[in-house]
Amino acid sequence: MADFKYGEEEFLNRKPTISNSRFALVRTSGTGNSTCPVPKAEQVRLQNHLIDDSIVSDILTLLYDMGEDIISIELSHRRTTQRWGTAWTAKRKVVLYRHTAWCLLHEIAHIINDGDARAEAARMNAPYFQYKRKSHGREFGKYQQMLYELWMEHIEPRWDGLKEAALNEAADPDKAEFEKAFVAGHFGMMVSAEVDADGHTMNYIDNKGVITDYRKYLDMLVKARKTVEKFKPLFTPPKRRPNRPVVTGGEVKAGDKVWFWNGKRKQYKIHGTVKRVNLKTCRIENTTEGTDWRVSPALLHKEI
Repeated sequence: MADFKYGEEEFLNRKPTISNSRFALVRTSGTGNSTCPVPKAEQVRLQNHLIDDSIVSDILTLLYDMGEDIISIELSHRRTTQRWGTAWTAKRKVVLYRHTAWCLLHEIAHIINDGDARAEAARMNAPYFQYKRKSHGREFGKYQQMLYELWMEHIEPRWDGLKEAALNEAADPDKAEFEKAFVAGHFGMMVSAEVDADGHTMNYIDNKGVITDYRKYLDMLVKARKTVEKFKPLFTPPKRRPNRPVVTGGEVKAGDKVWFWNGKRKQYKIHGTVKRVNLKTCRIENTTEGTDWRVSPALLHKEI
């Protein structure tokens, strides 16, 4: 009973993730996709579409049949939120830290785009730098669109068919509703699917083994929604301590004359002029010390 309570608490406090994975759901397709004609909604959908080694093998086989040179693709287990993937164009190597379809297509487009530039330079017997293309230029966007069309024509129909077949096999209404919630990623990493060699789902598993009571998890979803609705109106932002001078970046602007203490001991004041307001700091110039400073806006006082 204690284990179930812990699992329920973890479920209520979970972050939305792609079903059966550790990757958080995102609402953007990532950086470097502005030149791609594919609709943003499709880019985001595929950025939340989990892939595995079998899908990577399928798309590489498709590219090799079209005459593309060897590409090395690695699904890394390194956990990072800042970088989703890396492409070493000279080595024709791709490493994916976020194992999703759009991330895969994005990095492969880098490899093909650079490979064509090198081939064009070789045909003209000219240095590579004369034909080197922008990392996310128009040519890159065209290759992304080409890869997206190949994905939609040859790769996605197969996997969508397997997913629909798995959903249609459920005769139990609770199981059918459970599987729809699982595919939508509502259970996060608490539930995983056991599949056979053909990719068909045989069982759903949690930390106790095979799941037989699907209604229990559906009730947990309802309870999670009610918990969020119950405590959301009770949230109030923390109050600041009184008599504490607080100046945010929105209250100072370039050209304002300000002063701040020289350090924690507050031995003397430093006067200067705001040169630039950044996201977290302000650049102060023309100071009494003769040097420029980067100071948090919360430490600044306007000259009266």
